[in-house]
Amino acid sequence: DGGTKLYPRFGYSVDMDGDLACVAAVLENAVYIFQQVGDGWREVDKLLLDHRAYECLIAGKTLAVQPYDEINDIFGDLRLYRYDDVVDKFIDLQDPIPANRFKVLSEDYLVVSRKTSASGDSFSDGVYIYNRQDEQDAFTLLQFLNSSDYDEMFGLFFAMDKDTLVVDGGFNVCMLFSSFPCFCFHSHAHISFCICSEP
Repeated sequence: DGGTKLYPRFGYSVDMDGDLACVAAVLENAVYIFQQVGDGWREVDKLLLDHRAYECLIAGKTLAVQPYDEINDIFGDLRLYRYDDVVDKFIDLQDPIPANRFKVLSEDYLVVSRKTSASGDSFSDGVYIYNRQDEQDAFTLLQFLNSSDYDEMFGLFFAMDKDTLVVDGGFNVCMLFSSFPCFCFHSHAHISFCICSEP
């Protein structure tokens, strides 16, 4: 409460998982962590950052924050944190991961889309899939789905549910990739939009 009075862009990004929620306070360079207690919520942690907290994602005890450089109008690398039971707060999990577009975070997977090449008209170089075995572990690159193999708009939007990845393939095509043991093209559908959510 009161965040909107002190910081006009408090709550610019919000994410929830279970009884935890993260709230980005962009102009304060901070991310607040709240935990549901009964019918209310209490602040349990606050990350003060050296950059604008443009977007935040939370999954289990893992937090991802997307920084934004307003002066140069560019997104910074994705910062990852894990909750440490000993110190009772979020600490650095690993080195930042390049990601300047859409992201999906789960306890096992991190999926990002980014454009690293300076040439070409594609919106994204492709979809980068990271995974890990334990929530204490760092994410490592598992697979890269190259946009040049599909369409220039491939990876503009995507979502994930368990081990199935849904990717916008461009021109109203929704592409499904299943993980057995890697993400392989499974099927596609010509639709105007797609939504992937928990059943």
